[in-house]
Amino acid sequence: MAYRRNPAARRRGGHEDNGQEQQDLPESVQRLLTDLDCMLDRIAGLGLPCPPETVAGTISILQQATEAGFEYDDRFLERLAANHQQLGKVIAPITPGSLRGHHYEEKKKVIIWAMWGATLVFLLGFLSLSTFTEISKDYIDKTFMDRDGTIQLIVASFYLSAAGIGACFYNLVKMYKYLITNKFDVAYGSSYAMRILLGVVAGYVLAEIIPINTHNFSKPLLAMLGGFSADAVEVILTRFVDTMKTLVRGDRDRTPHTET
Repeated sequence: MAYRRNPAARRRGGHEDNGQEQQDLPESVQRLLTDLDCMLDRIAGLGLPCPPETVAGTISILQQATEAGFEYDDRFLERLAANHQQLGKVIAPITPGSLRGHHYEEKKKVIIWAMWGATLVFLLGFLSLSTFTEISKDYIDKTFMDRDGTIQLIVASFYLSAAGIGACFYNLVKMYKYLITNKFDVAYGSSYAMRILLGVVAGYVLAEIIPINTHNFSKPLLAMLGGFSADAVEVILTRFVDTMKTLVRGDRDRTPHTET
């Protein structure tokens, strides 16, 4: 089956004036062509290693796509899909969709600035709260059930800010590694925000709820460690759950069975 690209028809909203019935290129194929253009632009801009035949084939496809009245047969679509896959491997782990629209650099700057802003907020919050008289060894060593009202709120905010610093530090380290290797993908921008949320919750849980000997680790440090490694807190909680399951199953095994 052959598809025909008609630029004039698209400019007029997909309707032709010459009375000839033509089948416009599907939107999914248009998206693949856009991806090829964006990926090739990134490869050329960064000098990423790419097989010459792949580059030549991609340029040929893009040139053919700009010819008015060109018919897109199945062979062309196979070449399009193959080159899209090959260029996708070259720019990996960045996804082609991240480059679509040529707004990659703008999106990247927004994510980086947002991360810097979040880090600064948590740092300023931590430093400001540390000047409060309520942030003292007497109150820090107590559990959240032994503090009252405003003191509990201030101490909890102190731990949350420490956890936020740990979560932001983790994100910044990851982002730095991707940035210096030109592998930063703006498609994962929301995952960095989710990582901060997970880190803040994990840090507070590790510092205040999980029973840990604080002779070797201070509670603010535990909050920061929990924020940096939410996975570690997940492992700890999973171990608690497994232990509870073992105890329950053990009690069931010891329960005598009655015959009816």
